[in-house]
Amino acid sequence: MGHKNQQKHSLLHQFKLSLQDLERFGRKKHQDKADGSYTQYIYSFSTARAYMQACAGFARWCKDNHSCRTIADCRQYVDQYLAMRIDTCSAYTVKRDAAALAKVYGVTGQKIFMKTPSRQRKDISRSRGKAIRDAHFSVQCNSDLISFLRSTGLRRHEAESLRGTQLESIRGQYFIRIQGTQAKGGRPRLVPVIGEVDTVVRLMMAAGKEKVFGKIHSACDVHSFRAEYAAAMYMAYARPYRECMKSKVWDPEAGKWRSSSVYRCRGERKGEWYDIQAMLIVSRALGHNRISIIAGHYLHRIYTGRKH
Repeated sequence: MGHKNQQKHSLLHQFKLSLQDLERFGRKKHQDKADGSYTQYIYSFSTARAYMQACAGFARWCKDNHSCRTIADCRQYVDQYLAMRIDTCSAYTVKRDAAALAKVYGVTGQKIFMKTPSRQRKDISRSRGKAIRDAHFSVQCNSDLISFLRSTGLRRHEAESLRGTQLESIRGQYFIRIQGTQAKGGRPRLVPVIGEVDTVVRLMMAAGKEKVFGKIHSACDVHSFRAEYAAAMYMAYARPYRECMKSKVWDPEAGKWRSSSVYRCRGERKGEWYDIQAMLIVSRALGHNRISIIAGHYLHRIYTGRKH
């Protein structure tokens, strides 16, 4: 965006337009990996929302503290802003802010931004314990919804927009088809239904062409039920350690074959392990591409007590 065009819009709107220029919703990322341009773009709706939230905070801070009028004016204050955020926010939030600003300013790998704190699994607090909002959500009154989420692992927006016609039966196994704008990054997937299958089928059949739930109460800890689904599915497919050690597996994240199916945890969980093959099954069901996300954000409920 040129300097003259920038002056026509508010500072916040300038950041919004810059991010919109990078949106590639529905486009497969591998199409851009050949020339390395995929690092420049945004492929999912949720990432776009998170980056806009981060840029909005930066824009307000620059305007209030430095009277900036354009994105170019703000660039010199990025490190100062991140330093301030390090003192007041979690490492995850600071990393998000840095990633968002890197997109806007075309910084590959954030190499010219200041070093931000490393993210630690122990610092993740989402859905790891009781929250104040839990008191405002009745488990008894929402038993069907809870059973449904535990049996499907759907994201909040997926469950809210779900219609009964998305239920499919394939060789005796029920699945929910997530596609279109429902799917994160535009990646469609079939979600295996596990656990209380009868409840899921009953609710889907009753909804028909209509939405199954519609708006879900904000106090419903959807991520917690999603983690329960991930743990249950993982345990259904996980194999013994010795078998995993002898089993090769294709790692789509690294783009190569691994000599074994053992995923070794690091940091405070060093010595613990997971079955990569089972993790990949869980990852596809949840709509993720990286097994590291599954290990850090979903399988925290699982501890076998065995370390190798």
